[in-house]
Amino acid sequence: MLFPNGRLPGRRWRWLAWLSVFLIAAGALWQALSPGAFVSLGFMLSPFGIEGLPRADEPVQTMVFAFINRTLVYGTVTTTLVALYFGIIVVLQRLFVSLTGQRPPSRSWPPPS
Repeated sequence: MLFPNGRLPGRRWRWLAWLSVFLIAAGALWQALSPGAFVSLGFMLSPFGIEGLPRADEPVQTMVFAFINRTLVYGTVTTTLVALYFGIIVVLQRLFVSLTGQRPPSRSWPPPS
């Protein structure tokens, strides 16, 4: 979000920077106060865990698994839609040539100087 000089691109980006800081701090606090063990730290028990709070990793795991399942399903749908899109482009180009008799300009790479 920051440019290499360490500044935001403009004043309109400040709200996003503050929102990011707030969400990261809230997530860290929630993780610190969640009951049970830290799986990433070798199942070390949280000394500050509050039993009434939900575990912080359960919603994250739910979202990750849902994303993976949706990716597997929607990945094939996206691939099919991309193939359909390019197929429609080919059909429209051939229809253009047959109706007008004109050929679309050829695109060569690298472009002629």
